[in-house]
Amino acid sequence: MNRTVFGKYLYAIGGNEKCAVVSGLDVTRHKLAAYAVSGLLSALVGVLYAAQYRHGKAGAGMGWELDAIAAVVIGGTSLSGGVGRVSGTVAGVLIFGFLSNILLLNDIDSNTQLVLKGLIIVIAVFLQQTDVGKRRGWFK
Repeated sequence: MNRTVFGKYLYAIGGNEKCAVVSGLDVTRHKLAAYAVSGLLSALVGVLYAAQYRHGKAGAGMGWELDAIAAVVIGGTSLSGGVGRVSGTVAGVLIFGFLSNILLLNDIDSNTQLVLKGLIIVIAVFLQQTDVGKRRGWFK
């Protein structure tokens, strides 16, 4: 994201869309391109899912939104936009995947798992918004 012009434009749009417009970026075109890439990757995942399980299921990803948000926030991406790295997101996915696996192996109730995941998101957002996480070097 930092090494391509398109990635830098996306950071600019995510950080402050009005400022990106004033800077002369074609925000509509870049947002459309980002959504197109997201759609193509989602289609790829759907094909891989169907190939693995030999059938399609409309509700296959239901409930994974919280996991995705938590992994990204744990990886250091700001929810207000403009700050984050792909490597941090990958690290957040691994950390959150290990956490989910540990909770599942310890036979923790699914409702309790959702509460714990939500609590982790709240703590990560709190650390991002305060100086505690920045002073420790966890977040930029």
